[in-house]
Formats: sequence, C-alpha cells, structure tokens
Amino acid sequence: MFSKRSSRLSLDLQESTDLTTLSESEIDSLITSLTTESSSLSASLKASQQELHNVESLLLSALEKRDEVARSESSALHLRANALSTVLSKSTKFKDLLKRNQVLSSTPVLPSLIQISPNKAYARINNLPFHPPLNSSNKEEWINFSEALGHACLLLHIATTTTGKTFNELTVCPRGGHSRLLIKSNNTYHNLFTDGSFGLWGRGAFQRAVVQMVGLVGEAGRWCSDLDRTLSLPYAIEVTDDTHAFVDGKKIDATAPGGGDGKGKGKKGGEGEGGNAWKYLATDFVWIMASLGKYGG
Repeated sequence: MFSKRSSRLSLDLQESTDLTTLSESEIDSLITSLTTESSSLSASLKASQQELHNVESLLLSALEKRDEVARSESSALHLRANALSTVLSKSTKFKDLLKRNQVLSSTPVLPSLIQISPNKAYARINNLPFHPPLNSSNKEEWINFSEALGHACLLLHIATTTTGKTFNELTVCPRGGHSRLLIKSNNTYHNLFTDGSFGLWGRGAFQRAVVQMVGLVGEAGRWCSDLDRTLSLPYAIEVTDDTHAFVDGKKIDATAPGGGDGKGKGKKGGEGEGGNAWKYLATDFVWIMASLGKYGG
C-alpha cells in the first residue's frame, strides 16, 4: 500500500516537473493531495507497526510456551531419570541380595549346627561324649551322653525336613537331653535319655531305644544314597532285633562302660570294638550331614 502511493506521487511529480508553470490553485491542490497522501502513509505505517508488534507478541508468547514446555519436559525427564536411577539402585541391591542368597544357599549349614568328632579315642557330638560313660556310676556323664543322643536326634529330624521323607515306623522327637522316639503303630514313646539309674527293665528299654535310633541312621543313609546313587554309608548298619544293632559288624552297646568290647560285654571299649562302633556311627552321621548339605539342602 505504501509503495503504490509513493509510485503515484512520483508519477504526478514527473508529469508536472515545472512547478513554476502551475497556477496557485493547482499548487494548493497538489499540496492538499500530498498532505492527504502523507496522512494515509502515516496511518498505514502505524498499522504496519501495530501488526509488527502483534507478530512480535505472538512470537514472544510462542517462545515462552516453548520454554515452558521444555522446562516441563526437562522436569519430567529429570523425574524419569531419578526414577530410573532408583530402579537401577534397587535392581543392584536386589542383585547383591540374590548373589548373597546364592552364596548362602550353596553353603552347607549342617556342619555349623552339629560338630561331630569321630577321629578321637571316643566319638563326640558338639563336644559331648557320643558313647556310654566310662564310669557307669557317674550320673553327670550319663546326662552328657543323653545330650549327645539329643543332638543326634536333631540331625535325624533335619534329615526328614530336608528330604521331605518320613521314617517308616518311628517319629523323632528331638528335645535336647530328653529326646524320644514315637512308635507310630501304638503311639508310645521310647526315651533316649537316662541318668544311669536303671530300674529292673530300664537298661533293656534304653538299649532298645538306642538300637531304634541306630536303625533310623541306616534309613537316613538310604535317603542320602537316593540323592546320589554312587554313595553309601561308609560303615554299614545292621539291626538284627530290637536290642541288637551293629555298625561295620561292631555291636552297639548303650549301657556298657565306654560302649563295651563290641560283643556286649561290659568292659571299657575305648579303641576296642565297642568304642569303634560308636565312632563308626558318628562317622556315618558326618557322611549324612555332608550329603544333606550338598544334595538335599
């Protein structure tokens, strides 16, 4: 619009190049026309300036909106980054816990629960004598022996929970120095503890309970062999009746001093056959622990 009017004014001036030839009225008319044209151009310029201002305002508004969106996206991105960092942190902790659990799972815990020493003159379980007292009149030694039998019962109980199996005829009831065996068929208990004050039938009852426990060791050994067919108890266990059990052919005597001589006679066993029977039985327990720790738990 501005360019058109400028062109027209230039054309008018070109057509009347000699202003001296114009009359006064013509000059007045030309001045009026130029004044009108100038006013029109001024209004057009103001309109263009306003339009430019509006465009600038829109541009600034758009830029502010863009910055706001960018800040919002940046904040959202920051939040997502924080969330991802938290997830990764938790994932790292989870991996550490998983790794720790794998280490713990691969670590046998039974040897730390029950310490068995079969390689001494007399076998011991958790530093308790795993054999009848050398001095049969010492009640404290009988109580310690009963405690050792209680630890043995605990191991047999762990064997059932680890393998998910149950003994055929008996249930082990580990109670420390007052452990018992439950006969499933008639719901009666056989005590695996004594203070050595055997009554008329007490000695035989205690021997039967110990023989039953020895039979359970053999049964648990067969469970472990099921876990690894290439393995078997290092010392074979044989129970011939309710009062006679043998480990590698050596008789288990629960009442003879030190385990007897392996033939049921009441002389101190020590390194003799009776003492060896209890050491062999302790060795079988060690083997069961190792098998359960490696294959069963």
